[in-house]
Parts: sequence; C-alpha cells; structure tokens
Amino acid sequence: LNLYLKKIALLNNYKVAVCLRSKNDFEEIEYYKKVLNGVDYVLVKSDKKKFSTFKTILKSNLTIGLNSTTLAEVFGIRKVLWVNILNNINFEMPEAGISYFNQKNFIKFKNRVEYLIRMNINNYKKLVKRNADYICLKNNNKPAHKIIGDKIKEELNNV
Repeated sequence: LNLYLKKIALLNNYKVAVCLRSKNDFEEIEYYKKVLNGVDYVLVKSDKKKFSTFKTILKSNLTIGLNSTTLAEVFGIRKVLWVNILNNINFEMPEAGISYFNQKNFIKFKNRVEYLIRMNINNYKKLVKRNADYICLKNNNKPAHKIIGDKIKEELNNV
C-alpha cells in the first residue's frame, strides 16, 4: 500500500498526510521518512486529546488505509478507501462498496483514487449512505453512547 501511495503521490503531485499510531515512535517515523522519500508529506503525531487523526481526516480529500476503526467512524462523513492489495481475508471490507479496493493492480488503484478524489462530497455521501449506515450507523438523534447508557439503565432496573 505504501508503495502505491508513493507512486500515485509522485505522479499526481498529491500531498500525503500520515497519521502515526504514536507520538514519538522513532522506528515508525523513520520508516515513513524512508518510504515517502521524494513525496510531499507530513507526519501527524498521534494526540488523542486533540483528536489529531480526525482533524487531519476532516482536512483531507481522501483517507486511505488498510483497515482501522477510524475509517469506519468517518465513512460516510468523509471520503475513505479501504485498501487490501494482498487480498488478505482478515482485512476484507466489501461492505464499503466503492470505498473498498482489493486488487494488486496499480492502474486500477490509481483510477479508483482519482475517481474518489474528483467526486463531489455530497454525491459520495449519497452513493455510500447505505454502506456507511451498515458499517457504522450514525444517528444524530440517538447517538451510540445514549443507546448504550439507556440499555445499561434498563438492565440495572431489571436486577
């Protein structure tokens, strides 16, 4: 995946933001410096209190990853692409529809990325709404923490 990202970034002059898993993991930082050499990139250190990953995603045209809960959480709010180039069964996400890519083919990867980047965000949201609701239902009228809290209260009252 990282080599595909580097190649498409160089071809299309994209800027890449990598949300690191940690604040100061020297090996992780050095790895990305080596892999993204020559690419216009920024490494975003993890800061859970400041929501650094989510802030980065909200500024991005497209968020690409192997598999993460973050992708599921922002799916349908922002454009995302789950990439499973090696077609590993543990990283499958066909439920994401157009936002899932599982072929070891750079040209098809490039075409999918460019297609998603060009797509208007409102059109994207309409296109993936059913997929996004299936993966991570977002109900602003009754958020998950409220549903869970109500269920806990109900169970405690039954004891």
